[in-house]
Amino acid sequence: SIIILPDINGKGSFEVDTLIYSQVEFSVLKGDVRLLDKKIECYNVTGDVYTGKVSGKTTIDLKDFSQPRYAGEFAAQQIEADEFIKRFSKFGGYLFGKIDLKGSYNAVGWEPEAFLNSLTMNSTSSMKEGKVVTSGAVYKMISGLAQKMNQSFEKEQPLNNMTTNVIVKDGKVSTDEFKTKLGDIGDLEVGGYYSFTDEISYKGTILLSKEQTKKLLSNKGLLGGLSSILNDKSTQRIKLPLAIGGTIDNPKVEIDYSSIMGKVGESLKKDAGNLIKNLFKKK
Repeated sequence: SIIILPDINGKGSFEVDTLIYSQVEFSVLKGDVRLLDKKIECYNVTGDVYTGKVSGKTTIDLKDFSQPRYAGEFAAQQIEADEFIKRFSKFGGYLFGKIDLKGSYNAVGWEPEAFLNSLTMNSTSSMKEGKVVTSGAVYKMISGLAQKMNQSFEKEQPLNNMTTNVIVKDGKVSTDEFKTKLGDIGDLEVGGYYSFTDEISYKGTILLSKEQTKKLLSNKGLLGGLSSILNDKSTQRIKLPLAIGGTIDNPKVEIDYSSIMGKVGESLKKDAGNLIKNLFKKK
């Protein structure tokens, strides 16, 4: 390491037309740099990435040349969500719109896999306007629920004023609950994580609109029979607990029966259980 990185100190600036780092292309990259005690610090960095702007600073500690250590802060404005997500996960094709990101990170290692597996990141993500595109098991479950209420459900749904914390730790990417509308059905609130081994685990709720809740409270059918169990007193809206598990390629989406049954008295469990199974059973 002494030959590769001599024991010298230095200071300067850099300007790069195009830089590809970990398959992400940056352009018009500028910043200041200093070398001190085998640490390289890049700061006042600005540039373009995807469709937006990026800024931040990074320190690379090369005292142990076999295990470089990284620490930094970053901010990105108006980058296309789908392009960013597809680079780091298999969740491409679900979230579209311009997002802002701000946070900090640290990691260890030369190789991309070692870097990613050691990565710890805390950040906040926000989007003013965008859309969520549902498909597969998620779409089937929500559209099936809509049909039971004589409603239609479009695969594309608008997403407005979304803010969530994004945490990367121990090979998992976790998000707080974020909220999106489900057409005239109501609202979806969901949070959880996916792992770098493609496992997913999300919990949330489908909060039916007041209009749909009112209809169901007067309905004597299956949904009406469950309304007294599922009605959330604080919002006066029916709340259906949602669970998403499995893997990214083979997700399992279901109403969380165990959560519902925990709210039911012993004397009602059998009848309520039959209602729930009949309501959400696969056809």
